[in-house]
Amino acid sequence: MSINIYSASQGPLGVSVYTFDGVTAPAQFVPTLSAETEMNKDKTNIQYRVRIEYPLVTTVDGVTLAPNIIRANFNFTALRNVLANTEKERVIDELIAYLTAHKAKIVSGNVLP
Repeated sequence: MSINIYSASQGPLGVSVYTFDGVTAPAQFVPTLSAETEMNKDKTNIQYRVRIEYPLVTTVDGVTLAPNIIRANFNFTALRNVLANTEKERVIDELIAYLTAHKAKIVSGNVLP
């Protein structure tokens, strides 16, 4: 599984869009991952967001539709006014570990430990 750049941001702030490889669907229904960065007005923080949308494609009477979409989101506050890279990295590492360890439960919608 992999993704490819579809539309790249022109700088460190903005939006880059990636499409999923190996999905056979009309262009409007190809799953996407969007990465967006935005600075707050005080310039003390950059909000980093990742959004994934995966339309579930079906054909009804010859018409391609996607009545259901799987969505996933990640938000990270990349504080610029503090030196805390170790803590920032730990937050991301713990999230990755949690998602990896609980993948089956997340897929089934089960929050039990």
